[in-house]
Amino acid sequence: KQLLEENDASTMNQGAAPAPAESSAPGTFRMADELSFAWRLFEAGELTQEEYSGVAQDLSEMSTEEHLSTISVLHALSARAFSGMERLMGYVARGAKTPIVSLESFDIPAEAHSLLPLEVAIRRGAIVYGLLAEDALVVVMNPYDSALREQVSTLLGKTCHFFISAPVGFDDAIARIRETPPA
Repeated sequence: KQLLEENDASTMNQGAAPAPAESSAPGTFRMADELSFAWRLFEAGELTQEEYSGVAQDLSEMSTEEHLSTISVLHALSARAFSGMERLMGYVARGAKTPIVSLESFDIPAEAHSLLPLEVAIRRGAIVYGLLAEDALVVVMNPYDSALREQVSTLLGKTCHFFISAPVGFDDAIARIRETPPA
């Protein structure tokens, strides 16, 4: 099954900038999903017009880089040393009904993180960081992306419990996963 499918037009917030055409190949970054997330934050007053514009520009620039990296609104804000990150994370956690977890506090077992290909985890911002009986514990960097949640659940064939994490914690977890031998 393909991990990525095109979102229908109804999932986009009105007024968000149009995104360039995007591939539906697994592991492909989807600019529209991240712009929708940034727009939601702008509409809620969590980002100023200037911050929104800067994040949109950063996402565009990050998406053209050749190396494999996670491209997300939260990563763009972190790179800009956004002073309201803790407040914004709390807002997102409440709004998306997605608790915050500190990935730095977890030893991520190979049998968990290997459920998603590393490239997909990095490009789409989703890490399986634990298993609870038959369920998967998954951090997503864009908790408003319901299509990603559905795709991860379908790909894993498990009930998934979703969380968000600070970008630095996510990147640290990816670095640790790269150093871990496969399951």
